[in-house]
Amino acid sequence: MLPVEKEIRENLTDIKKVYDWVKEEKVDEKLSSFLKGSDIVYFVGCGSSHYISIIASKYLTGLTGIESKDVPAGEILFAFDQSVSKRGNRTAVLMSRSGETTETVKAAEVLRKAGIKTAGITIEENSSLVKVVNLPVVVPVRERSVVMTKSFNAIVLMLQMTAEKLAGVDRSQVYEGILENLENIMKEFEEAAADFSDGKRYVFLGTGPHEGVAREAALKLEEMSLTVVEALSTFEYRHGPKSLVENGVNIVIYGDGEEERKLADELKSYGGKVILRKKISENFEDSFVQTIFAQFLGLEIARKKNVNLESPRHLTRVVRI
Repeated sequence: MLPVEKEIRENLTDIKKVYDWVKEEKVDEKLSSFLKGSDIVYFVGCGSSHYISIIASKYLTGLTGIESKDVPAGEILFAFDQSVSKRGNRTAVLMSRSGETTETVKAAEVLRKAGIKTAGITIEENSSLVKVVNLPVVVPVRERSVVMTKSFNAIVLMLQMTAEKLAGVDRSQVYEGILENLENIMKEFEEAAADFSDGKRYVFLGTGPHEGVAREAALKLEEMSLTVVEALSTFEYRHGPKSLVENGVNIVIYGDGEEERKLADELKSYGGKVILRKKISENFEDSFVQTIFAQFLGLEIARKKNVNLESPRHLTRVVRI
């Protein structure tokens, strides 16, 4: 079994470990206390960490009403005045799996100099990010593959739990139900991925926090299988991009409500193959597991195309500039 496949399958055990760690170490309390009183919260990262930011930002605002914004780290460095408010109590949460992503580390330094409180999330205890933020959080996950898989899911879960703590909402029963059934969920994801791996081009669509899920899913296929992919907010797809739908275009829609079903029927009528990824929970709590489907899909397509998953083209585990 290749290391990346092993790490995808370790979602089954490692997400539960992180859930227990958050509860036992009161990580959600520490982070929510740090965010308390914020007028705006910025979630900052690059690549997969930026897509965590989209999920976390929308989840936090939905639960607490606090304004939040997902910002790529490069925007902090090169378009600061256009990206960051000069008013109010501002807080930033920066994410880098390695803790060494140059843009994210430098963005943390810029934000601190601007008087903005910073929290940093990574899986590497001795990393640069840990040293430059006000509040470091080191998630107990080990991951060595170039592409980000199980650590993505674990960090999303931690941030969702933080938002719930800040909102005074207890959704532990929802999480425990998902984790209890995770083996079956992952089995279904893997089987569905095998049946959906015949596309020439892929599209991922999602709304709310699931928009971040869709964007990360697209990135997984790009990184893992060198597949041409598009990702958008679900109903934006009607406004121009649907003109590209034809036979060979496989479309994943996160959500299975009435409007999603209408869109799916429309796209099928143009020749697209559509799968509705059903919600596992009602209020986007399932965002922390939904990307596993795309992890399996990327794995399956890479095998068919004979792509080297341990050395994706042009990519490195850490982006240093």
